Amino acid sequence: MAITTIEQAAAALKLEIAGMVQGVGFRPHVYRLAVRHGLKGFVRNTESGVEIHVEGESGAPERFFSALMDGLPEHARVDGVERTVCEPAGFEEFRIEESDSTPGGVPMMLPDLAPCPECLKEMRDPSSRRYHYPFTNCTHCGPRYSIIEKMPYDRAGTSMKGFRMCSECRREYQDVEDRRFHAQPIGCPSCGPSMKVLFSDGSELGFGHGFDTPAAQVAWVLADGLIVALLGVGGFQLLADASSEAAVRRLRQLKERDAKPFAVMVPDMAAAERLCRLSEEEKRLLASPAAPIVLARGRKGADLAPSVCMFSRFVGIMLPSSPLHALLMDVWGKPLVVTSGNLSGEPLCTSVEEGLEKLGRVADVFFVHDRPVVRPVDDSVVRVTDGKAMMVRRARGYAPRPVWRTSAAAPDVLALGAGLKNTICWLKRGVAVMSQHLGDLSSAASLNAFERTVEALGRTLDAVPQVIAVDAHPDGPALALGRRLARKWNAAVVPVQHHQAHVLACAVENETPFPALGIAWDGTGFGMDGTVWGGEFFVLEEEGEPRRVARLRPFLLPGGDEAVRD
Repeated sequence: MAITTIEQAAAALKLEIAGMVQGVGFRPHVYRLAVRHGLKGFVRNTESGVEIHVEGESGAPERFFSALMDGLPEHARVDGVERTVCEPAGFEEFRIEESDSTPGGVPMMLPDLAPCPECLKEMRDPSSRRYHYPFTNCTHCGPRYSIIEKMPYDRAGTSMKGFRMCSECRREYQDVEDRRFHAQPIGCPSCGPSMKVLFSDGSELGFGHGFDTPAAQVAWVLADGLIVALLGVGGFQLLADASSEAAVRRLRQLKERDAKPFAVMVPDMAAAERLCRLSEEEKRLLASPAAPIVLARGRKGADLAPSVCMFSRFVGIMLPSSPLHALLMDVWGKPLVVTSGNLSGEPLCTSVEEGLEKLGRVADVFFVHDRPVVRPVDDSVVRVTDGKAMMVRRARGYAPRPVWRTSAAAPDVLALGAGLKNTICWLKRGVAVMSQHLGDLSSAASLNAFERTVEALGRTLDAVPQVIAVDAHPDGPALALGRRLARKWNAAVVPVQHHQAHVLACAVENETPFPALGIAWDGTGFGMDGTVWGGEFFVLEEEGEPRRVARLRPFLLPGGDEAVRD
């Protein structure tokens, strides 16, 4: 973290703080801290972070700043502070001001966060007005990236803008001592989003059979061996009873997913330990605010249908990642298959209409809500190796946190990724912001989602690239888009060989000193000599691109890519 300091003075300070400081309760924290120190002034969101002006008795602004840096909110991350001594402006109070949307910085969006213990406790308390309410959240948890339409992060710039706060929610929002003080997505049963259960034809499943909540209805459907499409935080998921071989096999057949393992959600850590042998790091990841799928060693004799994991010795295990999932698991109480709500080769479905249209032949019942999903966000997947967490799929809970920083003088770059397991990355002012996992670009629908993500993330970041990096494959799906965007922005297109990109990414992520040996033990990629590469040894040096020094022996393969697939 870089802190730029001008000679300390007594009466007033201006602080410009960059980093993950929006959507984490930062402004309420600053407000309470400033009042505690007897300071006047303001705090407001800016495009790239937060601006603070504090003034008061001699030494009080410096004490405030020290206390702020020593006790940041749990999910906040400060990347830089510019601190300027200024003249007191005569403020009569400290207040939270309207956001400053002047462009110029690098907006930092917070990932979607799993429910905090306080919100879960409230949701399970019969005396609470949010009892059994599946959208409860506060400044410590809840949806962020999946609902943000524009920055700075204010309710008017999210998909919650259509839900007007009731008087009780407004009181919480304005109460400096409440954990929902300036929590942008808050709502309640009176004013917030709501759930309903639909048949696959769109007609509503009415209450009956003694069930008084939608979650109880859905659990009843699952117990009958049927498949449920649930509209979650970042799009649809398909659910089935993980102990029913018939239900899981039917889901595989309808989703056209032959052998790839399914993820399993369990209600709590005790249930996870009954299915898997978990290390302390795996348990920490499961219970973290990111709430990813963790690939862990399964136990013999676990209550899972054989078709859940197929031939894998790992179980993809996860805990409830939203209040909605927690509410359902409270009723269901046992392992549940939770897999992406899409057809094979297509992106996640994110709206009720799209879900009914595309998943109507897969799911028997739809569990949906009316809070719009701005962008599709899949579940993240993590594996622990030698005690270290390794990202397999980076999405909900992690994206779009910056993944790398370099000099602010570096050119602004848009990297469009590869055709399989695609993500895109914007480098703006030396800050690399990577999108959520987008998947394989093998269909028209996935290509459209890919292009929408490029445009939406670039618009949110207010970024225009000078360089567009594309996979070197001349028929790669990103190349056509890269060339079209290059004409629009007058940017240079730079082809990057697939396996060179892999070894360079590993070197950067691990801060590897050069020279180094990089080994890409990957699938096939278009080689710089016009042949297919796969299994490459590169020497990485300070200057120039990675130099290939060894490889697998090539052989002729009639049919090319079709032979690989068939």
